Amino acid sequence: MLIFEKTILAPLAILLFGIYLRLRGVVSGTFGFTHDQGRDLLAAWSISHGDPTLIGPTTGLAGVFHGPLWYWLLAIFSFLGDGNPKFILGAVVFLYGAVEFWLFWVIKKFYGMVPAFLVLVIISFSPFFIATGGQLWSPNMVTLSTMVAAIALVGIANGKGWFWLLGLALGANIQFEAAGGVFLLISLVLALTLVKPPNVRVRDWIIFAASLFVTFIPQILFEAKNGFLMSKHVLSYLGERREDFIADYGIKTVEYKTGLFFDNFNKLFFGENVVLNLLFIFLMSVLFIKIFISGAGKVEVAARKKLILIWSAIVIFLMWVTVNLYTDVVWHHFLEGISIFFIIIIALMLFIFSRYLTKITFILIFLIFLGFLIPVANDLKAGVDFVGNHSVYRNQLKIIDEIYNDAGGASFNVVVYEPTTYAYTYQYLLSWYGKKRHGEEPVSNDYPQRLVYYIIEPDDIEGRREKWIRERDGEGEIIWEKEFFREEKKNLGLVLQKRIRRNI
Repeated sequence: MLIFEKTILAPLAILLFGIYLRLRGVVSGTFGFTHDQGRDLLAAWSISHGDPTLIGPTTGLAGVFHGPLWYWLLAIFSFLGDGNPKFILGAVVFLYGAVEFWLFWVIKKFYGMVPAFLVLVIISFSPFFIATGGQLWSPNMVTLSTMVAAIALVGIANGKGWFWLLGLALGANIQFEAAGGVFLLISLVLALTLVKPPNVRVRDWIIFAASLFVTFIPQILFEAKNGFLMSKHVLSYLGERREDFIADYGIKTVEYKTGLFFDNFNKLFFGENVVLNLLFIFLMSVLFIKIFISGAGKVEVAARKKLILIWSAIVIFLMWVTVNLYTDVVWHHFLEGISIFFIIIIALMLFIFSRYLTKITFILIFLIFLGFLIPVANDLKAGVDFVGNHSVYRNQLKIIDEIYNDAGGASFNVVVYEPTTYAYTYQYLLSWYGKKRHGEEPVSNDYPQRLVYYIIEPDDIEGRREKWIRERDGEGEIIWEKEFFREEKKNLGLVLQKRIRRNI
């Protein structure tokens, strides 16, 4: 029992500290809350109040939607937390921690404590995982569902019939981020076809296909109910070359897409520190050559470890091939799932290295820890004094409080300019926080009030915000105007106006 306690206490401490690092921003309210978060929580609020949906957020194709898993998950947390974004994000952080510990436990069971502990440390302390784990955004959940897929793969490599879990995980991946999820599904199925799992049967593939199909049932029901609307949209896009006004700068090239894979690897360990990243890759390469080439015949790697290493490497390579065959834009978040396979490879390779070159491997592991601890220490030193810009949650609450305090109980409208056109952010916060903190919501703009407040967010596209303001000249007399959260680099800030409509 004592041995077990010594074994499990350190991993639990690592896991809990990683959760703490993510929760600091949640508790202080310094997480991002923008268009996507407002839209998603509005949908979750509707579901939790008896208005279910069979589809989720939009994809990059007009009229084509993700599955509803993200909305349903948010709806559960919204119901439990009465719509509080802090509670909802905190619940996501704990869910992430539970899956992370599950992955640790499965790797420990089949491959031992050392690789399991390394995986846990990397996921808990990596600046990339801390940043994405503390933000409420559907594509960030891809790393969570990919961890579940990795759990299934470890089980399958060790003779377990976890194809059902693999199907559910890959289906969830597609629901969270359709393009990246499809890329991973193709790559993983091909990897398992090229290097077959032990004792695999036709029945296992049928179970996999059936569990994957289950994840698409809501969208299939939506299609049947709405005359296969999404299918028609998808067919209309096939073979059609579309101009992407955002992607005019070579980001559809092989060079750019290849660079995404290096970025994905680099940001796991040392972020933008090129020197440390290059040193890390160099040392890993030296150890690999020393052990697997110079020391050929001496290295003994269990077949089940080889299998998961080979699958991980093939998945990464096939993902690279797939995204380069895909002729449209590939964004960073499409590829977040492969970070889990990078981590598995690194953890297992370090474990193998440690058996042959213990001192050098220790230096390499120390370098990883150092790369993690420096940004973590800097973040802890900075405390919660971070101010941020107009997209930070607590800053938005400050704007809402400013409005209510100035209104002094009078009825008012709120008009919002967001560059995305739809003001989901303040639509959600005014309805939830306004009612929760101040006892009432603003009057709908369908019913114009004498008192009106204009929230005008900054816009990176020059002239667009100014044009919107000019078009609203004469919509009441401006009593005062204040600027908040000015960004010096952009020379922009959020503008709050108080106006009086004299004709009402």
